[in-house]
Amino acid sequence: MRKRSWPNRKNRKCPTCRKMLTYSRKDAFDRAVGNNSVCKSCAHMDRKFTLETLEKMKKPKTQEHRQKISLAHYKNSYNIFMQKSNQNYDFDEYVRLKKLGRL
Repeated sequence: MRKRSWPNRKNRKCPTCRKMLTYSRKDAFDRAVGNNSVCKSCAHMDRKFTLETLEKMKKPKTQEHRQKISLAHYKNSYNIFMQKSNQNYDFDEYVRLKKLGRL
């Protein structure tokens, strides 16, 4: 399929700071216009996490932390299992059987 040129439609202004944004693809441009998306610097100002928090999140998890996450996943699946099943296991038994692959 042949690419179509569209020389007049690849620039638009950021709705917040009026900085000129350049697009190389028409679909990206159309999506940005439809969503009224902002530039990267304006999006960065609206971020919910601080940079320190993001750096902390990038660090590898400790073994203790991984076990807590694993137990949280098991609790969620245990609750769903108990709602849908007529079998009655306590949580520890459920985790043991799940790790063995019997559930």
